[in-house]
Amino acid sequence: MIDSFYSLKVPDFGKTTYNVGVIEGGTTVNSIAQKCMMLYEYRSDDIRGMEYMDKFFDTVIEMYRNMGITVTVNMVGDRPCMAEGVDMGPICEQMEACGKLHGVEMTAHAGSTDCNIPHNMGIPAVCFGVYKGKGAHTREEWIDIESTKLGMKILASLIMDHMK
Repeated sequence: MIDSFYSLKVPDFGKTTYNVGVIEGGTTVNSIAQKCMMLYEYRSDDIRGMEYMDKFFDTVIEMYRNMGITVTVNMVGDRPCMAEGVDMGPICEQMEACGKLHGVEMTAHAGSTDCNIPHNMGIPAVCFGVYKGKGAHTREEWIDIESTKLGMKILASLIMDHMK
């Protein structure tokens, strides 16, 4: 089944990703597992990408069930993507201008954040870190603690400008 999931070519529209992050099963190295489990997730910044992935996921599950294999699916979470027609231009321009005011180049890009919920509701929102760093969600992740001072100034400036 994992091989089937990984046979997918992601759609050309938006940014869509998928991953099997956890695989479990069996009790010893040389025994046949009575059951197994995997954690499969997919995301997209385009509703068409999510629909594409949902359809593919359902097709793979049904294919294995049709082979007589018992497959149980438990949804762990659901991260919605941006609704059509959300105008992110003004808020992104404001964020970039705020960064320039403080000598920092800030660029907007899609990501999986708490902004996904307002985006899905048609509400423009931005989320940005208040630090310099790299390697998010990896063992190599690091941040420059000193950079948080300037980051907090930029954040406060953005909030104050937005309240005008």
